[in-house]
Amino acid sequence: MSRFVEIEPGTYHNLREQETQDYYGGFRTMVFGADPYGNTMLMSDRPQLI
Repeated sequence: MSRFVEIEPGTYHNLREQETQDYYGGFRTMVFGADPYGNTMLMSDRPQLI
């Protein structure tokens, strides 16, 4: 189970020592931002496979 904490506005860090494993691989940090149209975007510290 992952536990993320907000470390600055829109940036969350996994409190676990190990990376979270999901379908696309592991990650420790999630960043939420907005595109030019105001839509929320989720970005991680790993490249996403499409």
